[in-house]
Amino acid sequence: MAERRILIVFGTSYGQTAKIARSMADQLTAAGDSPTLVDAAELPRDGALPRRLTPHDFDAVIVGGSVLYGRLQRSIGRFVRAHLAALNEMPSALFAVSGAAGSADPAQQAEARRIANEFLRATAWRPAVVETVGGAIAYTRYNPLMRWMLRRITAKNGGPTDSSRDHELTDWAQVRRFVESFAATVPHGEHAAAHHA
Repeated sequence: MAERRILIVFGTSYGQTAKIARSMADQLTAAGDSPTLVDAAELPRDGALPRRLTPHDFDAVIVGGSVLYGRLQRSIGRFVRAHLAALNEMPSALFAVSGAAGSADPAQQAEARRIANEFLRATAWRPAVVETVGGAIAYTRYNPLMRWMLRRITAKNGGPTDSSRDHELTDWAQVRRFVESFAATVPHGEHAAAHHA
């Protein structure tokens, strides 16, 4: 079976989305695939990939970003818009990381899904798999205003308010299921081999 080359482009604000992306890459590597991790913040403003790569150099693409102030990073939007035609022609997936997605409150979870769906509507991207994933409340990494604001929001939603430490909300079993369900949409064999012939 030909190994599948899978591009993972991520946007991270405080490190949790990068951690999730690395976990996905590790899972794909363990399954015999060949993932490439790219931090969207390091891409030029036109969304071009390094070494003149394009999504067509891969068998599939996973894009993930963290939600701050109700939206995904601009760098993620730029990448998707720059490569929209390719992303819509091949197996692709979106994961959107937020505190709301990790909340026990169904209204917060619905808001996380609304933000992901709004991003897809605005970009006209049609990924095969979409997932909202709980992130982290990184109190120790926030500036004082952000820490105060998030502590108030989190308290209102019944989340962790101890601002002397960080709180991880990621459901790692959910992340594994997301990768497995996406990997099931990516062909093995001739299609993958043809890319690298």
